[in-house]
Amino acid sequence: MRKFLFAVILGLTIISLNANIAQAAVFNFSPADPDLGDLAHEYYYTWGINWSIPSGEKITGATLTYYNIYDWTTEYNDRLYTHLLDNPSTGTVSNWDNQNGGDNFSGRGYLVGTWTDNAGGSARNFNLVYDFAALDYWMN
Repeated sequence: MRKFLFAVILGLTIISLNANIAQAAVFNFSPADPDLGDLAHEYYYTWGINWSIPSGEKITGATLTYYNIYDWTTEYNDRLYTHLLDNPSTGTVSNWDNQNGGDNFSGRGYLVGTWTDNAGGSARNFNLVYDFAALDYWMN
C-alpha cells in the first residue's frame, strides 16, 4: 500500500452561474476498476480524468474518497501517498516498482496527504476522505 495515486470516487460540486440563478450539480468520477486490483504493493498508480468544467460553471467543492480502505497487515513502511498531478495519463495506469519504498511522486504535483493503516488485518468500513476545501490547495 505504499505509493499509490488513486481514488475510488472524485466528487465535484459545481455551481452554475447562468441567468443569475445558482444551481448546484454534483459530478462523480470513478476508475473503471474501482479497487485497482486491491492496490497491489508492488505497483504505484495514476488516475487521469479527461473532463472540462461546463461553460458558465465554477467548481465550489471537491472531495477524493477511498471507500473501505485497509491494509491486510500492519507494516512500518506502508504508506499511501496521494498527489494531484498536472498531467497524468487518462485512465488508470499501474507501474511496477517492486515495493522499493518511498513516494514515487515526491516533488511532483501537490501532496494531498499520506495515510497508513495502523490496525491492518481486515476491512473496517473506513473511508479515507480528502476535502479539498479544507486543504491549503484549491483549483480555480
